[in-house]
Amino acid sequence: MLIGWHDKLLTPFSRLWKPFAFMLDGYASVALAFWGTKNVKINSKWIVYSLYFVTLYGIFTFVTHFDPIQQITADTFSSNGYLEGYYFGDRTRIVSTWSHPISYGFICAIFSVLMLNHLKEKKVKALYVLLLFNVLICGSRTALAAVILMTAIYLLLRYNVSKLAKISLMLIPMLTLVYIAVPPVTKKIDSVVNTAMGNSDVGGSSLDMRDEQMAAALMIFSQSPVWGLGPDYIQENMMSDKKLMDMYSNEGYSFYGFESYSYVLLIERGIIGVVLEIILASCIVLYFYKNRKKNKLRVAEGLSIFLGFAFFALSTGALDTWIFTMFFVGLCMDRVKNGEPVPYQKPKNTSLVQQSMYGITK
Repeated sequence: MLIGWHDKLLTPFSRLWKPFAFMLDGYASVALAFWGTKNVKINSKWIVYSLYFVTLYGIFTFVTHFDPIQQITADTFSSNGYLEGYYFGDRTRIVSTWSHPISYGFICAIFSVLMLNHLKEKKVKALYVLLLFNVLICGSRTALAAVILMTAIYLLLRYNVSKLAKISLMLIPMLTLVYIAVPPVTKKIDSVVNTAMGNSDVGGSSLDMRDEQMAAALMIFSQSPVWGLGPDYIQENMMSDKKLMDMYSNEGYSFYGFESYSYVLLIERGIIGVVLEIILASCIVLYFYKNRKKNKLRVAEGLSIFLGFAFFALSTGALDTWIFTMFFVGLCMDRVKNGEPVPYQKPKNTSLVQQSMYGITK
């Protein structure tokens, strides 16, 4: 609210409304899940079957290079062919039913972590393989790195040293074989390593590009370092102003889409926003750490998802994964605090009135 009130481009009403809307679109999801969600069965048949459809549809688009859902819903497909070229151009990017290939890869990564506790079921094992395969074919190195990071954090928090060693001895040879035998996997993992090492032979984003983006972000940050330039300033006032972008480009600053959440924080929210964001993230991490022995499963899920999201957002940008991620983080925090909910069961051998009263009291 403080940052929005200092946005000189907004009317007094918008200075109040816009930050409130931003809060509802992101941070409030933690509170919603923490206070308002009681029964969520991650491996319910509806969730599993929905994910089967989404992941199989993603593979269909990968094989056919055709996405009927995006053809119908995305105007830019028919107007200028941008999305078609973006998805099936120099490299294939799978979006399935989601909004963006990189977001889709991270969503699949989150669900793969949530399904780890249910791998004893055959239907979940098959779904887990589909989720990981969709991460591989979504076209995002960041999503692949995030799923590796989240899985590692989950295993470290979930199991003791001896069991973790057994799991590692079982997984490492299998993963090595997949890396050697499957060329697309080899290419994708090599690309992740090359990007991390700063090599220049990788397509798309590189560390050199990020250095240029950081220089541009710091230059704009200097215009209003304390309060920032206001929520959504980049999209609404920079990207839409060709003259402004040309002026920055002529001065030697390259933006390339501001592919990191850190640039958004610096430009739009300033020092105040950066500090408050760090405080919020620290509180979430400390909450899980303090309660790590209370519910190891939910702590492992919640902390791995949150830290994976932090890596994803700082590497590529949060995109539209805020609500989704924060919902599951808040849900895991609720399970840690209140324990696992007891499923509702309608009492037997009672009258309809008694059954109704039982449901009301529950």
